[in-house]
Amino acid sequence: MSELKHEHDRIERLNDFVRRMNEVERDLSHPTIRPKDAATLILIDRSTRVPKVLLGKRNARHKFMPGKFVFPGGGVDASDKTMPVARPLDKHAEARLMERFHKGSAVRARALALAAIRETCEETGLLLGTRMLENRAEAANIPSGPWTPFA
Repeated sequence: MSELKHEHDRIERLNDFVRRMNEVERDLSHPTIRPKDAATLILIDRSTRVPKVLLGKRNARHKFMPGKFVFPGGGVDASDKTMPVARPLDKHAEARLMERFHKGSAVRARALALAAIRETCEETGLLLGTRMLENRAEAANIPSGPWTPFA
């Protein structure tokens, strides 16, 4: 029973952390801007008793959330739609991503997932994924630019 309580407390602490992260000061003086697709990853290291969450601190000169601690992530790049993958996106994850949008599609869901992986690599140097060693011809189709580390 104490293990269940410990897990519940851990989840409550994480929920409290996420709530506090969302309470950012917002400047609403700008005209309405159409949102752009963006994605992030929440990476939790549970290898020790106390979980660790990967965050980065935004530069104080950024317009959006200057000096704030954030999860790695960013906007969808055109290459995120064409990046070859070793296997399709998990169907459950795809469905969850598609239900968030009025015009959800499997291509958009896949691009969001890949954007989160690419941005995490750009911001932290972490390469998340599987090398396609068995299919070098497909690996040769990796778009240049931000996806180069995955080649």
